Amino acid sequence: MTESSQITISQLDTDGTVTGTSTFDADCTIQVGRHRDNDVVVSAPRVSRFHASIFFDGKCWHCAAFGGSAMRVGGIRKTHADLQSGMTIQFAPDNPQLGFEVIEESDEERLRGSMTWLIRRIEGRLARIFREPLGSLFCDDRSVGTSAAWLSVAARH
Repeated sequence: MTESSQITISQLDTDGTVTGTSTFDADCTIQVGRHRDNDVVVSAPRVSRFHASIFFDGKCWHCAAFGGSAMRVGGIRKTHADLQSGMTIQFAPDNPQLGFEVIEESDEERLRGSMTWLIRRIEGRLARIFREPLGSLFCDDRSVGTSAAWLSVAARH
């Protein structure tokens, strides 16, 4: 099952205080580093100007360090990490960290939203055909039911 996803990246000071957050969609690659042209700027002298890239591969978010750069995940030096909610990464010892929160939407949730949109379009077209408002075919936003208005209009035609 594929997922649609967003990631929220929090910049954490050396004492764990959140100093900034940004949220990104799965369709972008996030550049991290000291240079101001990065999507997430980490102002620390031991962080490279273009230190790492964060991206979504359709199933999981990843962080990959460039060239000789590395990062620490759980105190272990790595050049690549699969990101999960609650995880933190540090790009150099005694430097600020980045914290991650992954927000996923399943195919079922996307389909439910699409079906709601489609049924509302059908309602609108039926109302134009019968030249009367039909009320709603919905019991609520997640399920389709019958409507007394629909039944009365259909019975007259």
